Amino acid sequence: MVGKLARKLRMMGFDVVYERTSDPERLQKWADEGRVILTRNRRLNIKGQVFQLSSEITDLQVREVLRVFGLREKVRPFTRCIEDNTPLQELPREEAKGRVPFFVYQTQRHFKVCPTCGRVYWRGTHMRALEQELQRLLGEKGGTDK
Repeated sequence: MVGKLARKLRMMGFDVVYERTSDPERLQKWADEGRVILTRNRRLNIKGQVFQLSSEITDLQVREVLRVFGLREKVRPFTRCIEDNTPLQELPREEAKGRVPFFVYQTQRHFKVCPTCGRVYWRGTHMRALEQELQRLLGEKGGTDK
């Protein structure tokens, strides 16, 4: 399955539908919508654009998708909910009160929210690690693949 790939592509700002399914009708529906089906399944029989990933390693899959589809310049990090794919919206700081931990509210000034699931995002201490991961995936710094 390519769930980790979907999360990383969402982190980069790409519109990625992910559902753990091999139901040909469901997959065909997405292909009919003009979506590219990314898969490791060599026996998938879907009409439309199906791309067979060559690696089982998530970071290599990300790099392959970016390269093959020319997406490197289209990366818009941290603009989509990594859980449900919805574009994030600005959340006024006052509206974040009570929705985030007290310390976060006291130390952060900018928040985003997913209008679908309500998850609130902010630039916490984890952002440095996420930005380093993004740089590694984009090949801007070396590092090992996971």
